[in-house]
Amino acid sequence: LASYCLACIQNGGDPWWSGSEQACCNHLKKCLKASLNWQFRCQPCDDGCPDDSSYAARDCVGATTTVTAATTRTTATTTTIITTTTTTAAASGTLSTLRYAQPES
Repeated sequence: LASYCLACIQNGGDPWWSGSEQACCNHLKKCLKASLNWQFRCQPCDDGCPDDSSYAARDCVGATTTVTAATTRTTATTTTIITTTTTTAAASGTLSTLRYAQPES
């Protein structure tokens, strides 16, 4: 049996059971299933979803991805280090930080 709660839809639950879309719980995302008469079900993000062409592009609830890139430029008098860190969490939006460090001459 699928279980439902007010905060989110559990694994195997229908995110449209109430008539309006509800969020899947952490580490789950909705999958459109032909075997269920083209209804959505929440399932683990790593599971495949062959009937749903949009599944791969859909965000995983609660997943976090961190990407860090650093660039160093050196001229005759200064060294500039720029580090950009971007953290994306599907449940909380996107946070970006830019750090700039330049040593004193």
